[in-house]
Amino acid sequence: MKAVSAVTEGAAAEAPSLPALESEAMARDIAAIAHNAKAMDIQVLRVLELVEYTDWFVICSARSDRHARAIYDMIWDELALEGKKPMSSEGVEAGQWILVDYGSVVVHIFFEPVREFYALERLWADAPRLTDLKGQ
Repeated sequence: MKAVSAVTEGAAAEAPSLPALESEAMARDIAAIAHNAKAMDIQVLRVLELVEYTDWFVICSARSDRHARAIYDMIWDELALEGKKPMSSEGVEAGQWILVDYGSVVVHIFFEPVREFYALERLWADAPRLTDLKGQ
C-alpha cells in the first residue's frame, strides 16, 4: 500500500490535470466533513488508475446506523451549499453501508461491523492512500 501526500503520484512524472486536482480537493473536503461528523477510521484511496468510474474512494465508519445517516446528511448538506449534489446514493434508509456517488469521488459510509465484513481496504490494497488529511 502506497501513501499519497499533498501532491498525488502519477503514472509518469506529469503534473495532475485541473480536474484531477479538483477531484482530490473534493475527496479531502469530504474526508474533513466526515471527520467533523465524528466518522471513524477515514481512508481516502486513489483508485484513478485502477477503475474507470471514479478517481477516489472515501471510506469511513460509523458507530451505528443513525450515525452513518448523520455523516451522510452532513456531507450532503455541506457539499450542496457549494452546488455539488451526488449523482446517486444507496443504503441511506438502512444505514449499514451508504454509498454516495459524486462522480469523481465515491463515498462509502459503513456501520463499523459491516465495514469489517466487506473490508474494502483489503480489496483495494494496491490503491495509494492520502496520509495528510486535515483533522487526523
